[in-house]
Amino acid sequence: MRWPRRETVPKITFVISSLRGGGAERVLSNMAGYWAEKGWDITILTLLQGNEPVSYELHPRVVHSDLLKSTLHRNPRPDRQSMQALHEVFKALSPSERRVFLRDVVMIVALRHAILSTKPDTVISFIDITNVQVLLATHQLNYPVIVSERSDPRQGSTGNDGWDQLRNRLYPTARHVVVLDDDSLSFFCDEVRQRARVIPNAALPPRFSSTHNINSLEKTEKILLAMGRLDYGKGFDLLLDAFSRIASRQPFWSLEIWGQGPLLSELQALAHELGLNGRVRFPGFTKNRDDVMQRADLFVLSSRCEGFPNVLLEAMASGLPVVSFDCPTGPGRIIRNDIDGRLIPPQDVAALSENLERLMEDHGERQRLAKRAPEVIQRFHVDAVMSKWESLVLGCAPSA
Repeated sequence: MRWPRRETVPKITFVISSLRGGGAERVLSNMAGYWAEKGWDITILTLLQGNEPVSYELHPRVVHSDLLKSTLHRNPRPDRQSMQALHEVFKALSPSERRVFLRDVVMIVALRHAILSTKPDTVISFIDITNVQVLLATHQLNYPVIVSERSDPRQGSTGNDGWDQLRNRLYPTARHVVVLDDDSLSFFCDEVRQRARVIPNAALPPRFSSTHNINSLEKTEKILLAMGRLDYGKGFDLLLDAFSRIASRQPFWSLEIWGQGPLLSELQALAHELGLNGRVRFPGFTKNRDDVMQRADLFVLSSRCEGFPNVLLEAMASGLPVVSFDCPTGPGRIIRNDIDGRLIPPQDVAALSENLERLMEDHGERQRLAKRAPEVIQRFHVDAVMSKWESLVLGCAPSA
């Protein structure tokens, strides 16, 4: 899609909490790079990156600024117009909304000034609480804001009544609300649904840092691979349970769970409790996910809930046979059951264990599924997905 003829290139400001490892962070980095490659003026504002390294490589033309390291965050000096706008918002809030607003008011003021300094045509925000902060910060600025939910909003709240109420109050003020599939739309009121758009994640071809391809038939050890943030939603406790039921009968298979998160020690303790010492590894976070997948023989997604999981797209694009719980959203839109992967009833540990063992024992069946898996790249081609995003941004442009 071509941007309309205009004096300057499109200017897009992305806002996200951080660029640490995660699916939303990866998607945003890819989107920023895609548009930067086309010559667009792209800025990424992070709120809480601090001195931590960025997990995903950014295009050289992308400008990244973090509020934690800005002088505005340390000493915000809002102008009179900003103070009036934020005071107007504050007067309309409930007590629980006021508490979270006041807790983050310094961040909101700093974010408002940071967005103003980028002079964007459109602001694109990722993830629920950050979306709310952006909508607060841009009140009366007349910048079109597109907020993007990166998981299934029906699967739980933000974890705070104040933020939940603010999301319900402010999402109708966004220009557009982007969700990952049609089922997620049911969470929102009619006013939000009217401005909501469904845009899935793109499946990108794998980019290996090494050209050495290990033939799985030549390896003594087979690797069952899982990857994601080590939290409750990813269901790695369910996966450990499923693997423990078959580990003694599959001595050549090991489980690798890549990622970082708050449940690492608990998952390690559970693996020990289940007698999986030496059979399960927790290598941590990696930027080179495609290289890790190249070493694997089978991929498993054990999540209790998902949005539109990048890691599943990446595994299939890498040519891995995949097994996944059929979460309320996500995997069922990606996997064509028994064609390019296996879908298992949600949280059914016995069925997961059974299907994993069948595939572990049948190399031919793994090859059959793996052969069709890379078709996901065409089914969710990056150009098609980005054209949907460009349609939204184009509609926000002053010259449109």
